[in-house]
Amino acid sequence: TELQSAPLQERGTASFTLKTSGTLDQPMVEAHVEVANLVFNDEYQGGLILDAVTHGSKLQISTRSNFAKATLALDGTVDLKGDMESDLRLQFSQLDIDPLLSAGIKGRITGHSAMAGSGSLTGPLRKPRALKGTLQVDSFAVTVEKIPIHSDGPFQLALADQVISVQRLTVAAQDTSFSVGGTVDLKADRPLNLYAKGHVNLGLVHVLDSEIDSYGSTDADITVRGTVAKPVMNGRVVIAHAGFSVIDLPASLGELNGTLVFNQDRLEVERLTGRVGGGQVNVAGYITYGNTIGFDLTANGTDIRFR
Repeated sequence: TELQSAPLQERGTASFTLKTSGTLDQPMVEAHVEVANLVFNDEYQGGLILDAVTHGSKLQISTRSNFAKATLALDGTVDLKGDMESDLRLQFSQLDIDPLLSAGIKGRITGHSAMAGSGSLTGPLRKPRALKGTLQVDSFAVTVEKIPIHSDGPFQLALADQVISVQRLTVAAQDTSFSVGGTVDLKADRPLNLYAKGHVNLGLVHVLDSEIDSYGSTDADITVRGTVAKPVMNGRVVIAHAGFSVIDLPASLGELNGTLVFNQDRLEVERLTGRVGGGQVNVAGYITYGNTIGFDLTANGTDIRFR
């Protein structure tokens, strides 16, 4: 259905008043907008109040939230002449982003998310390529399938010269610490220069899909170059004492150990062994990815029993 396919559905009611005076060359505008009963993906959030007043050629903007717990404030100015130079500042605390998270993961959120931080946007609105911005999330926390997940230090992102920089982003959970950083250039072919590394408790797979039970750990150190359309990945993923079981499969995979290697557009099995139904399994081959995903994998097993 449309509701299931759309990542975010919102509804609410809005009312506004608008007063104008002055001349065509120097108009005076006062606007007041109220959004009430704001709901995202069937989760009630509250309301927003926006006021905009002109002072000469500048538009002064002030937005305040009317949420149950969270606070959100957006303030700043926009020059109504020329390239519309802007200076906007955002502050937020206890912000609940459950609707966005629910759209991206299958796991059930068992403890509401909370996010606090600030952001800024400066530059000419008529020339988006010249805009500069920052976003800092001082704290983030959520519990999914009874597993607490939180930020380890602030998340820091910046925009300048059409380049998005992930300066600091580390997520932590039980026996897990995973960091992402680097740049995404928005110019031309949108080249990438990213990295991801850390230690992950594979029990967190249950967060992404509640039909999968898993255990074990993995250590990853991956770089991503190339472009958005054709990313080039290199690095290694080491899997230790891992296991996976899926509701619809007759046998689970346990004691999985080995190493996977990212080699440009292929994920190669360097070594991978495990146990299925009490028997030993050895996996070899590779997976290709890009515009399409292809497999060339072989598995040899002995003494495997199915339920």
